[in-house]
Amino acid sequence: ENLNDSDCIIVNSHHWNNKLWQLFKLKRENPKLVIIHRIDGPITIVRNSKKQLVVDNAIINFNKRFVDGTVFQSNWSREQCISIGLKKNNPQIIITNAPDDNIFHSSNKLNKKNKKIRIIATSWSPNWNKGFEIYKFLDEKLDYTKYDFTFVGNSPISFKNIKYIKPMNSYELADELKKHDLYITASKNDPCSNSLIEAIHCGLIPIALDSGGHSEIINCSTLLFQGKEDVVKTIEFANIETEKK
Repeated sequence: ENLNDSDCIIVNSHHWNNKLWQLFKLKRENPKLVIIHRIDGPITIVRNSKKQLVVDNAIINFNKRFVDGTVFQSNWSREQCISIGLKKNNPQIIITNAPDDNIFHSSNKLNKKNKKIRIIATSWSPNWNKGFEIYKFLDEKLDYTKYDFTFVGNSPISFKNIKYIKPMNSYELADELKKHDLYITASKNDPCSNSLIEAIHCGLIPIALDSGGHSEIINCSTLLFQGKEDVVKTIEFANIETEKK
């Protein structure tokens, strides 16, 4: 509860807020104090906004001046941070995100009861970079005699064929995920998608845009797609995988 009593301090991204000068003072008074920095982003790339460069620069400067070790969510995130100026000035390690396994697990997952394959996508953010160009395409082009598609979260568009459900709490979302067979994410430059990891832990077969850290989480190239030109083909391949289950 008290930074002054700490031997090691873990700092998340840029969320040190008004603690920066206190950290500076503590580090100066106690050079043996260990500061571990967990980095997300880079925010400029994830949010596709140069306005966020000031935040990324603050992260880079903090890492250079204060940090003894750095934790990244994915190797993609690490490489992108280095590309915008982060130095390899301290030990670095990749620790992938993990879900709350008291909530997100495959126990009580519903078995397939009908011929249709059930697909689900989720997103708290309505930002177009979260994959809505692909979801709009699938809303119009997917064969809905073969598939049911559900979207849970906030969307900037209205769907014609995709079933829309408003944002849920974690327990409700886990229950909803378990009603489905496939999980799809088309988000761009996502360092380590929590929603993708949660769906995998709920027993769904994942399909993802080959962007950001998705490939590191899935580790199966045949479940990755490049865009509109191959997303349906990837879904059809994943459909075959559901039959094996």
